[in-house]
Amino acid sequence: MYLPSDALERDSVILPHLRSVVGNIEILKPYTRYRIGKINFQTAMPHIHSVETYGLKFEFAKKSLSLISDTRYFSELADVYQADRIVINVVFYEPRQGVDHLSIVDARKIIEKINL
Repeated sequence: MYLPSDALERDSVILPHLRSVVGNIEILKPYTRYRIGKINFQTAMPHIHSVETYGLKFEFAKKSLSLISDTRYFSELADVYQADRIVINVVFYEPRQGVDHLSIVDARKIIEKINL
């Protein structure tokens, strides 16, 4: 299992008594490459959110896939996660001031910037 370090700290996502059931737990770090069998993926910078979050970019033989996880919009998202296919975690229709989630408006900005 790959997860940010704070997922094991306060309000743990994986309860301590269940960690042995999960098996291998790998802590995600910024700007790091990982490999599971033939699958390669990497993290970039930490996202802007109340908890530690990262998106992932997967590289396959002929294609790439990016997953933009929970974050507030910032302009580097389009550059870092440019790929053949992108999955964007969108929570709101329109941006909300002071809330660290993407909106449809933000997703449109990311897509337009990638398609330039």
